[in-house]
Amino acid sequence: MEIKKAIQTLVKALNEDEDYRYSWQANIAVAMQDEYRSIPHDKYESFGEMVHDLTNGGAKRFLNILCYQPKEDEEELPGMLKLKLVGDGTDAN
Repeated sequence: MEIKKAIQTLVKALNEDEDYRYSWQANIAVAMQDEYRSIPHDKYESFGEMVHDLTNGGAKRFLNILCYQPKEDEEELPGMLKLKLVGDGTDAN
């Protein structure tokens, strides 16, 4: 049940801290915007097909940011917002 407790902690933090919630919202939105800019729009036969690829690619991009593990010589995400970790005492950029 360790994962369940982690999710409950995350949801509680998202509901109680407006700035923290906004940091997640912004990271998700930017992932979608970046994905939109990266796909060749003329390759799609339908808008629905493009939206499917866009949303899946944006979700993957967001999860890559969320799960990012810096290399030994890296301290933060280059060119990206960092999500504030619950309980670690840091502020989101």
